[in-house]
Amino acid sequence: MKARLKFACGAAACLMSVPTLALAATTEVHVKKGDSLYSIAVQNHTSVQAIMNANHLHSSLIHPGQVLKIPHKTTQKPKSTAIHRTTPAYHAPPSHPAGPVWKVQVTSGETLWGIASAYGVSVQGLESWNHLSTKSVLRLGQWLVVYGGHQPKRPAVTRPASSHLSGRSGGNATGTVGTGVLGLNVVRYAERFLGVPYVWGGESSSGFDCSGLVQFTFAHFGVYLPRDSFSQYNVGRPVSEASLLPGDLVFFNTDGGGASHVGIYVGGGAFVNASGTHVQIDSIWSSYWSSHYVGAKRVL
Repeated sequence: MKARLKFACGAAACLMSVPTLALAATTEVHVKKGDSLYSIAVQNHTSVQAIMNANHLHSSLIHPGQVLKIPHKTTQKPKSTAIHRTTPAYHAPPSHPAGPVWKVQVTSGETLWGIASAYGVSVQGLESWNHLSTKSVLRLGQWLVVYGGHQPKRPAVTRPASSHLSGRSGGNATGTVGTGVLGLNVVRYAERFLGVPYVWGGESSSGFDCSGLVQFTFAHFGVYLPRDSFSQYNVGRPVSEASLLPGDLVFFNTDGGGASHVGIYVGGGAFVNASGTHVQIDSIWSSYWSSHYVGAKRVL
């Protein structure tokens, strides 16, 4: 009897330490002969594992007279585990390269090729991401999005001094702005021939030499230039390297005889030209071209 009283007190002490919510969620069942955890679980609409967990059992063996706590499903609605994510400003669709997303503002003299090279992506990618075509012309201040790529290494673009922006006559900047827009159009047109084979004396889209590409491109815009690079060097007005704009002609001495090679300045130190095996983009700052550079002319 003393043992039973001691057990009852111990049980009461244990029950007092259990939160009210736990008491409300369980009932007690006395195991009878022939009972099993499975049959008790079925009768009480719970699971064998739930009963084992509630009673800290390490096996399914039970014996008559044993008192088991039977857990019941709570009627409380579980707390929502949904994660509400903040929608990013923009994100790359699955078809776009993984990695960072850059917002790029177009500055003076920049082209799609120059921006693509700086970020290590393709021109075709830039056009696709920004809904542009090969005929699109970049505008100063225009924003572009670049998916993937790397930290840009964009060379500083030297802007003309304010006196140059006002035009040679000292009036408004309309003439200079118009020239800049036309120059960008010239560049985009010339870039359409990237990959066209180099052909000595070539002056059509089936094959170009350096001056043939320049003459053909400018003729499309109503600007008619002499046929060879030496004669082209004698037209227009000189432009310093620091003041180059898209559409300017850049000349190189490749055979020791003067302005034997010509290309069209793209911006960011790049120029499009027919050399080697095909029409391509090169940099006037490369070791070869910088050592052969002789000057530039503006014909627009």
